[in-house]
Amino acid sequence: SSAFEDCKVLDTINFPDGLTTVGYRAFYGCTGIVSAGLPDTVTTINGSAFYGCAKLSSFNYPTSWTSAGSSIFYGCTKLTSITVPEGVTAIPASAFENANCLKSISLPSTLEAVGTSTFEDCTALEQLTVPMGVKTIGNYAFSGCTELERIWIGENVTSIATSAFSNCAQLTIHGVLGSYAETYATSKSIPFSTEELNYDFATISGCVVDTSGTGVAGVSVSIYDETKQEFAADGLITDAEGMWMIKDATIGNAYTVRYYKSGYEIAPNNIQVTALSGGTTVETATAMPLDMGDLVCNADDYSYTIDTEKATITKYNGTNTAILLPSELGGYPVVAIGSRAFEGNKTVETVCLSDHITSIGSSAFENCSALSTIYFSNGLTTINNWAFNGCVSLTEL
Repeated sequence: SSAFEDCKVLDTINFPDGLTTVGYRAFYGCTGIVSAGLPDTVTTINGSAFYGCAKLSSFNYPTSWTSAGSSIFYGCTKLTSITVPEGVTAIPASAFENANCLKSISLPSTLEAVGTSTFEDCTALEQLTVPMGVKTIGNYAFSGCTELERIWIGENVTSIATSAFSNCAQLTIHGVLGSYAETYATSKSIPFSTEELNYDFATISGCVVDTSGTGVAGVSVSIYDETKQEFAADGLITDAEGMWMIKDATIGNAYTVRYYKSGYEIAPNNIQVTALSGGTTVETATAMPLDMGDLVCNADDYSYTIDTEKATITKYNGTNTAILLPSELGGYPVVAIGSRAFEGNKTVETVCLSDHITSIGSSAFENCSALSTIYFSNGLTTINNWAFNGCVSLTEL
């Protein structure tokens, strides 16, 4: 239990074959985790194992998984899709309970049952097709899926528990005329339709390479749905080959793709595409290192505080015009720029944040009248009030 709880800098998990159990709250609050590579030998994932892992976007489903606790993926805001692999016949009860950001779930043809509370309170799920091999749907299986509008239930289903779809106010059950699904829908006063479901989703993918054509890993990719006026993906990261993909883009919608990596200029950027049936591939982008030769990084120029083994810059005492903030101070990673740390500085023109910085405090650069360029870090999540107020020369972020 709680083996890696609140290890906020941890970003990737890859365990070897032989692991069988992930304990209660094992990775609770590990807000930096992007990918969880669990081996197929895992049989048990206990409650809240990945609770609050806000950047987790990739999870491989262990084929031997048979036991699950509740709220395993609660608050995993980037985990929007799950694919259960072929060969799996049963999903553990409560496996995805409270996975409140799942929009897309792909179930295998080998699946025979949907268990108790398996998808309970998956409040982002809008539609789903239950595979033809499924015969039973357990109690509370989809209870509280408040956005679930359509579900196809095949004619092989012969048992649906009383509260399987409780609190699904928008739901219409789709299926075959005269099937058990129709009988159940009628008994629960749930609208029924024989119309087959059409999935209006497609992939959008792309690649970032360096000037030699080699893939660049660790590039942040944000994808904005211009049609819906909301982020479709935020915090997506390119893999070791520089590749990235989303699987749930709405066909026909317009999207803007933006890249960012500290210390690089990436072009083209702010790319506009339309999601097409069959998938859309974005033009390959090239990442070119910025000229950092004139940036000064001197740890002695900074005052700082330490809290929970992390450093916060509280004051810049140097006189240089172009600076790279240190990645460590006193042997601890620098994660924040404190309130008023650079306030009123008249000499600094260029600032490059180090990779671990996640927060810029209120009024941190207020009235820095010479500041013209700032390069943000990959992990930056918070810019507080008045952080750059009065930066009259600021032209580039």
